[in-house]
Amino acid sequence: MASGNTILLNPAATRLVAEAAQQVDRVVVHDWWVYQLITGAGGRVVHDDTPTLLYRQHDVNQIGSNDTRLARLRRIRQLLEGHFRDWNAVNIAALSRLEEYLTPENREILAEFAAMRRGPMPGRLRRLWRLGLYRQSRISTFALWLSLVLNRI
Repeated sequence: MASGNTILLNPAATRLVAEAAQQVDRVVVHDWWVYQLITGAGGRVVHDDTPTLLYRQHDVNQIGSNDTRLARLRRIRQLLEGHFRDWNAVNIAALSRLEEYLTPENREILAEFAAMRRGPMPGRLRRLWRLGLYRQSRISTFALWLSLVLNRI
């Protein structure tokens, strides 16, 4: 949704993130976790499409941009190797420790997402369909479904 250097938090969101950060051992990607936490707690996200800074890439970026063919191939390799599955496990554990902050509806979504990762394929597919999860592009949404089929979510 947004790179960490582009996120602006209001005072309530700042307090939430600071408090929650004291209760988790590990998160994978801080901006992904902040987005999940704030929206999970019922916070509102406002996205401004106006570019206001340049995105600096360097050799130690954990994820980096996804706008070249090589970058997309790296993401596919990460998916196939199970990196996203491992990252989801870390984020589920972190968010589960913070259930008190989540809305009842988002607690249920978190539980369903965690359950969706286990069990036989038909049940996993039904859960994903019922949850209505999607990504920002069709190809990314396809990758989400593919990762479920390959048991890499």
